[in-house]
Amino acid sequence: MREKFSELWPAFQAKDCTKVMAVSEAMLKIDYTLFSVHTIRADCFKDAGRRRPLRPRRCRGARTVRVAQISGDGKTMKTAFVVVTMSEERLLLTFLGLKEERQSLLNGEERMYDLIEGPNEKADGPKSAFFDVSARSPAWRAGSRRQAEE
Repeated sequence: MREKFSELWPAFQAKDCTKVMAVSEAMLKIDYTLFSVHTIRADCFKDAGRRRPLRPRRCRGARTVRVAQISGDGKTMKTAFVVVTMSEERLLLTFLGLKEERQSLLNGEERMYDLIEGPNEKADGPKSAFFDVSARSPAWRAGSRRQAEE
C-alpha cells in the first residue's frame, strides 16, 4: 500500500485526478477503510463539481481524526490515540505531520501500544505519538471476550 500511496500523493498534489482515481480505486479494492484515500478522492470529485455523492466519505475521514483525538492526545500510553486499523493510525500521523522513522510495539499493563517516532513537518508538531492498538491484537480480543463471558 505504501508503494501505491507514493503514486497517489504526487498525482493528487499535481491535481492529476485521472491518475488519482485509478490508483485510489485499486487501493480501495484492497482496503475500503482507507479514509485518507476517500478524502483525496472526494477532493478530486469536488474539483470536478461533483460534491454531493462523496460528502459522507469525506466526513468519515474527519470523524476518524476527531474520534481519535477525543480518545486522547497521543502523548503518553495513558492518553494514547485509540485506533482499530492501520489506516486510522496512518491518517492520524498525516494529520499530526509526523513522519515515521521508528515504530515500537509496547505491552502496557492491559493494553498494546504502537509508539511512532520521527521528524515532524509542522514546526510545533509532536516528535512521537502513542496509539492504543489493543483492538488489533488477537490475544487482547480473546482476553476481552473471556472477561466479558465471566
